[in-house]
Amino acid sequence: MNKWIVAGLGNLGEQYLNTRHNLGIDVVRSLVDSGDSAGWKVDIRCHAELARLSLAEALCVFPLKFMNKSGEPLKCVAEYYKVLPDKVLVVHDDMELPLGKLELVFGGSARGHNGVRSIEVALGTGDFWRLRLGIGRPEESVDVTDFVLSTFREEEVEPVKKMALEAIEKINNLLAE
Repeated sequence: MNKWIVAGLGNLGEQYLNTRHNLGIDVVRSLVDSGDSAGWKVDIRCHAELARLSLAEALCVFPLKFMNKSGEPLKCVAEYYKVLPDKVLVVHDDMELPLGKLELVFGGSARGHNGVRSIEVALGTGDFWRLRLGIGRPEESVDVTDFVLSTFREEEVEPVKKMALEAIEKINNLLAE
């Protein structure tokens, strides 16, 4: 039985690999790679990739729909495995936090993040855990969409790696409680 769902948000397709908007799924993939998992398997019914972390009794999820449609697959997985929203952790990028900062919160607002908003609507509540990963804000001359779909600059890579390691530690601590 799964006590937790850990969902990493991101977009499908090679053009989105290593972009700011895919930071959530990148962290969850690293969690799976560093843990006691047999790897990812596709669940066609729910349109999601799943990986079980057996020691933590958690199911990691990557919705196989674009970011703003993440809620539908996550709801399907949560209902099928009978995991309540208060045991769902959504890992996602957040422009409201400076690059390299992260925040683990329960509930709250989507803060303009369309993937999180989709999950709130699908689950019928905002009462789930969020691990917000700071990607900073774009300069005024840069379009927000272009910014979140861009890769990290060379000087940003190290702070992002450090944040990812801290994120995995926070996830493991939450799952262990």
